[in-house]
Amino acid sequence: MAELMVDKLSTSFMCILYIVIGFIAVLCNILNLTIWLSNRELRRKYIYLIALDASELVNAISYILVGSGRGLALMGGYLKSPITIRQCFYEVITHSSLIS
Repeated sequence: MAELMVDKLSTSFMCILYIVIGFIAVLCNILNLTIWLSNRELRRKYIYLIALDASELVNAISYILVGSGRGLALMGGYLKSPITIRQCFYEVITHSSLIS
């Protein structure tokens, strides 16, 4: 396989952007959940929004993890090395053990 072209500046910008968006989303979703869960009537009336905010909180945490993972790969220098899909799934990070 040929060597991959990785632009360090744009990749590091995207990593920082993912982390910042993730932290902002975490703070906003925690604020929303705090408001929805503070009152009994709000809990009953907005149960679907509570479920949506809880799932968006998980999504925000995944943004932070993706940004930090790509940033670590960029700083470690192994972002340029081409790998197969199987290697990515089983060797790069232990997300396959988290799924099963």
